Amino acid sequence: MIASAAIKKGDRIWTGRRHEDVIRNMIRQDDEMPDGGVYGFVVDDGQFLDRFQAFKHAVQCGQVDDPDDGAEHILTSKDL
Repeated sequence: MIASAAIKKGDRIWTGRRHEDVIRNMIRQDDEMPDGGVYGFVVDDGQFLDRFQAFKHAVQCGQVDDPDDGAEHILTSKDL
């Protein structure tokens, strides 16, 4: 199951309910606008997945429906 939205920057993974929350947390803690980073999600075992991997995972877990039955999609935090 997808546990939270996340942004991976270097070796650090920032998490939050939605990606906009993650960005706010990054700014609050680093006191600057974050550059770069990979948008994705953390699953319940702590593994980071990018948006494409997370969409496939969420479909397999039944968290979201696959509207095009196998077409490549990305997961957004608003989908959950």
